Amino acid sequence: MNSPDAPLARRFADRLNQLLDRQGVSVTYHFRCQYLGRLFLGDTALGVRLLDGHSLPDWVLFTQICSTFDVDPGYFLDPTLKSETITSAELVV
Repeated sequence: MNSPDAPLARRFADRLNQLLDRQGVSVTYHFRCQYLGRLFLGDTALGVRLLDGHSLPDWVLFTQICSTFDVDPGYFLDPTLKSETITSAELVV
């Protein structure tokens, strides 16, 4: 993927994997793809695209992912965040 969105898609995939780690989801790639597929639209191929960093979710799916994992959208979008997980409950307004 050599589009302008490639760095964002890779960061999204990395942070999605961190969230799966936090949830205790098996580290096997195949299981993670199936898990994401079951959570969102029943499409294992969707899990493959997201975990490989080949695509970004559309807005509806993005908000579903944020809601499911209880994270603020900034968790995926902010390039300055390190490996910390910021949940919506931890946000200071």
